[in-house]
Amino acid sequence: MSRHRNKSIESTPRGPASRPSMVALALLIVVMTLSSFIFIASEGASAPPTKSIETSYAAEHPPYNFTAIPMEGYVQLKWDSTEPWMAWIFRTDDLISPEAASSYNGIARVILSGGSFQDHDVVEGGSYIYFLEPWSTYRDQYRRVEVGATVPGEPREIRTEISSHRINLTWVVPLSEGGTGVKSFKVYRSVDGGAFGPIAEVGRAEGTWTGAFSSWNTNLFDLGDTNVTPGPSYRYRISAVNEFGEGPYCLDVEAKALPSPRISHLQVLSDSCDKDSILIEWDLDPSEEVPLGFRVYFYRYFPYHTGEGPEKTYLDAEMVRWVEWPSTSVTVEVEADLGIAFRTSAVYDDGSEAFSEIYPTGVGWCEGVGMGYDPLLLILPILFSFIIGLVIVVVILKRR
Repeated sequence: MSRHRNKSIESTPRGPASRPSMVALALLIVVMTLSSFIFIASEGASAPPTKSIETSYAAEHPPYNFTAIPMEGYVQLKWDSTEPWMAWIFRTDDLISPEAASSYNGIARVILSGGSFQDHDVVEGGSYIYFLEPWSTYRDQYRRVEVGATVPGEPREIRTEISSHRINLTWVVPLSEGGTGVKSFKVYRSVDGGAFGPIAEVGRAEGTWTGAFSSWNTNLFDLGDTNVTPGPSYRYRISAVNEFGEGPYCLDVEAKALPSPRISHLQVLSDSCDKDSILIEWDLDPSEEVPLGFRVYFYRYFPYHTGEGPEKTYLDAEMVRWVEWPSTSVTVEVEADLGIAFRTSAVYDDGSEAFSEIYPTGVGWCEGVGMGYDPLLLILPILFSFIIGLVIVVVILKRR
């Protein structure tokens, strides 16, 4: 029996007849690649780097009104928060060094929006300190509470900042809030060694907006005393108050109002996405107090507003120039990666420093800097794709 090949089934021709289509395909790949990069380059060239203030961020709110109340056989912990994040409750009985993180034990993991927790693992008559640590970027916002019916401790980290007609005070809550949380702070003042008298009471809810993203800090407080004039010496003391009464005073701090500069002119001489050149001029009221010179400070800030807190929250200051008296102007160059602002201060021979207000320049940060503006990033992919396409064409032509 003879076998016959089915001649009606033929393979697709292979050889020179299909090579032109392969060459065309390779050329099409090269053309499409080059066209895409040319389009990217043209888009980049038509939109040079710009200063922009259009963006948004949602600020997190750390828990507040954190209290610990001793009950029959347990401690009731409460706080206020609407955040859906997890947090740890820590506890220590080391009242001698409550700042030592190693002395704390995590006793529970909770949802912040839950607002309460009962600690039954306590001993009758024991004293404990708790704090609530959110799982967020604001881990320094927790509060410590000591169980027991007592008045709070003294406020901490008292600082002053002076100008011609204002002395600003800042402070931090006591380590021990007496078990029920501080409700308010009382501020007292003495003038030229006279008797102390109350000048203000600051509520706990007033707090301070701090940080790059304007987070609400319920541990940091401030007060501006504007009833001051250059000349007299002012002393301040602060106490914390809870439902059991007023706690002890902090250590007295002394300050003296001194003539402070006022920035009278800010001019952006050059504005780019690498450096900004700024002319700064200021005035100083005539006075018997003559400064040694002036410090010029540079601030960065995120040039947008979240809708909560202050319009701008400034990051840490950086001193950029020292100017000898009597000169009252300077030109500085600074990196323009964020919104920028300036402040000057007059420095006196006793080391005192009187500050001006902070003045923003109105210059925002740079956006749109990308592949379209870096010649190396643009040229290398084009050359690479062109070479690959050329190699394909040469290989196909050699096989003919």
